[in-house]
Amino acid sequence: MERASDIPLCWKGSMAQQKEERMATRAFCQKKINQLQRSQADLSVRREKHTHNRPPVIKPAQTLAGLQVPPQLICLQKLKTFNEEMKKAAVEEFHEASGCGACLHNQATLALHSFISRKKSQVCAQALEEKMQSHLYNKDSIYLLGQILREVPRPEDDPCIVWKAMMERWTSD
Repeated sequence: MERASDIPLCWKGSMAQQKEERMATRAFCQKKINQLQRSQADLSVRREKHTHNRPPVIKPAQTLAGLQVPPQLICLQKLKTFNEEMKKAAVEEFHEASGCGACLHNQATLALHSFISRKKSQVCAQALEEKMQSHLYNKDSIYLLGQILREVPRPEDDPCIVWKAMMERWTSD
């Protein structure tokens, strides 16, 4: 019978869980021992059958290949690993951005860049609005008609001047 002092301190949980884990470990180890004993007995039988003195080579992977690890041991190992990772994370110090000079400098730089980009977009929007207003004003139908009429010769103009202007336009095109 096992005493409470024989239980490792790293095992935590209910006594039923601990007993179940010990039983699973004991069963796993017993299977391994039995398998190794069988393989050694098979070796002695093989040696008797062989007439020459060379012993057969047995790979360790072949002796353990048939057995599976009990799920309780896998769960126990996962739990231990998780607990170790949580202990490491609890000990690790967290970075405080409000106290770090480099972080404050980066935040100030980002704030400056965002401010500049906002103001630049506002100025560009105003310039675009002015261009649109001037375009609408300059491309109004009455304005365009006035420009066309300004270029057309008047009836009171000298015909020689009118022909000369038309010939210059025609040769320039």
